[in-house]
Amino acid sequence: MDARKLLVVAAIVAAVGAFVVLNVGEHVSLQSIQAHRGNLLSFYAANRAGTALVFAMAFIVLTALALPVAGILSIAAGAVFGLPAGLMMVVVSANLSAVLTFMLSRYLFRDWVLENIRMYVRITSMGLHHDGVYFLFLLRMTPVPFAIVNLAMGVTDIRTSVFAIVTLVGTIPAFAILVNAGTRVAEIGSMSDIFSTRIVISFALIGALPLLARLCYGRLKRAAVQELSGYNTIS
Repeated sequence: MDARKLLVVAAIVAAVGAFVVLNVGEHVSLQSIQAHRGNLLSFYAANRAGTALVFAMAFIVLTALALPVAGILSIAAGAVFGLPAGLMMVVVSANLSAVLTFMLSRYLFRDWVLENIRMYVRITSMGLHHDGVYFLFLLRMTPVPFAIVNLAMGVTDIRTSVFAIVTLVGTIPAFAILVNAGTRVAEIGSMSDIFSTRIVISFALIGALPLLARLCYGRLKRAAVQELSGYNTIS
């Protein structure tokens, strides 16, 4: 392992270790946000730029490490920054985090990814081969682990710019719901109050629409070609 990989691995281990030792998961919770929302709003009012920067950095680092905090941080963004600003911060931070994980997978940890999440890589490669970026859009609209998608996509031949754009577009609906929920965080009893089964299914159907459109277009195109071929033969 070269020096670059050692440095990155050391940073990851240190960050995860700090997350566990400091018990960040307990502090970054729905109950904690509800209890301390007033203090967070006061701090934000006095330190707008600093609060936004700390939030963005925390979101990028923690989600890049595949720690399960994207949902609760999105709610926190809504509770503190409001819907428009909160959604913009979450979407941009999530996209930067996704690209960071994607790049690490592609250039530093390719062998590790191919060895440890081989099944996900195989499914991702097959999906991209058959359906292109529509498959990535579907993954972003369904509850597939965010970090797993980023890592698996990193070892495919998809362009970074395409990955970033589709991720940006595909994650907006779910993040919008979470951030909006944060604006009324006092009314939320649990995360299940935000994402009902109906909403999850609706997202999956929306994600599948481009694939269905592509399938229908392909069939219509083949039918048109066959029709024209038959017409030319008769002529």
